[in-house]
Amino acid sequence: MPAPAPTDEATAEIAAAAPASFGLAMASDAVDAAKVNQLGSLLDGLRFTTPHRADAAVVRGLVFDAGVRVELRDQSGYTLRVASREAKHFLTIEAFHDVGEVRLARDASEAEVAATADVLARNDALQAFNSLHGSWVYEISDVLAEKIRWTRDDLRAADG
Repeated sequence: MPAPAPTDEATAEIAAAAPASFGLAMASDAVDAAKVNQLGSLLDGLRFTTPHRADAAVVRGLVFDAGVRVELRDQSGYTLRVASREAKHFLTIEAFHDVGEVRLARDASEAEVAATADVLARNDALQAFNSLHGSWVYEISDVLAEKIRWTRDDLRAADG
């Protein structure tokens, strides 16, 4: 049985995250600062119109794009993928944590123990997030779908 339908409040944890990058390293290319700022606020404005169970007929057979990977300062983040059908756009979201094996020495300081506990708690929170959101596909606005689909070329400054 899938988790209960998420609400906007269920995405509050995402909005509280501070993006570090979007996997958009562009070397020396000039970028459109306004678009980069809009992309930076992508998680803040993440809203959906309708949640659908992942096995619902309305979303069955959708082909999701590679998406955008939003990396946070704590080595966690979210991958957002979009699919479209009949002028409607759909989103899946998955949390990830790029922390390898966690080890703690016997003589670890209290600060090291606390830091390790924080990493483990974050990992647990991300697993819970995926348990909830993994069984849902969200209908989203045209504007949000467009932002998620921006490419490096879209972010280049007009004179760059």
